[in-house]
Formats: sequence, structure tokens, C-alpha cells
Amino acid sequence: MLFIVYLLSYSLTMKLVTILFLLFSLLIQAQGDLKEEPKTKSGYYLEDQIYIGASYNLLRNKPASVNLRGVSNTIFMGLIRDVPFNEQRNFGMGVGLGYARDTYFHNMKISNSSDQLSVSNFEDFEYFTSNKLLFHKIEMPIQIRWRKSTIDKYKFFRLYSGVNLSYVFSSKSEFDLNGIQKYKDLNNINKLQYGLSISMGHGTWNGFVYYGLNSLFKDVNFNNEDPLNLKSFKFGLMFYIM
Repeated sequence: MLFIVYLLSYSLTMKLVTILFLLFSLLIQAQGDLKEEPKTKSGYYLEDQIYIGASYNLLRNKPASVNLRGVSNTIFMGLIRDVPFNEQRNFGMGVGLGYARDTYFHNMKISNSSDQLSVSNFEDFEYFTSNKLLFHKIEMPIQIRWRKSTIDKYKFFRLYSGVNLSYVFSSKSEFDLNGIQKYKDLNNINKLQYGLSISMGHGTWNGFVYYGLNSLFKDVNFNNEDPLNLKSFKFGLMFYIM
């Protein structure tokens, strides 16, 4: 029975990845078609439609005994459809689709217990050697975009802000306490996560900040006592291409 559940979960994950890959391919094809338009339409151009980035992750609203260890991080990439609002094409919006992997290195004990996620302190706190929480997500950034660009200017100042919606399609907790223990497809994860984002910079280098608005978990008590309301805060670098 567990093997069948695993196969179904694996199949669903692969289907989501395949759908994301196909959407990327279609958007890349559309981008290739758009490249031809400036030759026939004076003043027509689109900017910043492929992005890739990395961030350092923090947790807000954490219990006093909870700490992050090492370099908790997110790696993300995707495509955005640029929609200018004015003739100069330097103000508009963007709607995108992408992939992100969140990794949190921490000192909590996160395990699936029957149908409920258990989050607590380690009883033998000093003995565990590694501990991480991992999310794989499909993201949809929605941005208001302002930039000082022209049709022949490739290095310019930009300020993009908006919301970032994401769906967690795979999750895992892993820790080493006298042997590695792994828990996949965690219960009580908020699969729909959202927050405010802003990216700003000039040319290739752009700073990026994300402020999570909802909790990573739902209906979870820390040490079976206080509600756990962890929210993410990320800052890092984002690179735009094309």
C-alpha cells in the first residue's frame, strides 16, 4: 500500500515538472517570435523575461529556542511575460511562471506522526549533526515594473515590485541523529504560500527581497504547546535575461 502511495506521489511530481517544462518551452518559443517584431515595428521591445536568482533565507515568528544553521537558501528561475502600459514601454506589469527550491537548515525536529506533523525540540539537542527542511515549488510572480530603458539601451535602472504566489508540490524533512531519518510529503504544510517581493538594481546585478505573508505550516503546535507560525524572509540577488 505504501509503495502504491509512493508511486502515485512520484507520478504527480513528475507530471507537474513535465507541465512546467512544457510551459517554459512554449514561452521560450513565444520569446523567439517576439524578437522579430522590433525589425518591423518601430519602438517595440520587451525586457527582462527570463530570470534566475538565489537568496539567503530567514524565519520570522520563530520560538526562542529555534535557530537557523548554515546557509539556508532558495534557488529560483523562471519566465515572465512583460506587458508594458505606455508608449515608452518602461512602465507596465509582468506575470510569470517558475520553479524554486527552498532549503532551511535548522535545529527543530520535524517528523510525520500518523496524519499530523510533529515539530519540537530535540531531546538530545547536542547530538544531531545535520537537519534540513526542503520545499520544491512552482511559483507565479506578479509584478508592477518601472525601468529607465529604451529600445537600444541594455543597461538601465529597474524597480519591480509585487506579489509572489507559490505552490509546494514536494516537501521533505531530514535529520541525522544516530542515523539519517527522512520524512517526505509532510502533513500540515501550507502548500499555497504567498508574499511581497521587490527587486531593484542596474544592469545585471539586482537586489531581491521577499517577505512571506502566510505561515509555512498550518495547525501545528511547537512542542505540542504553542501554535507555530513560521514565516519566511529572503534577500539575495536576481538576474534578468532578455
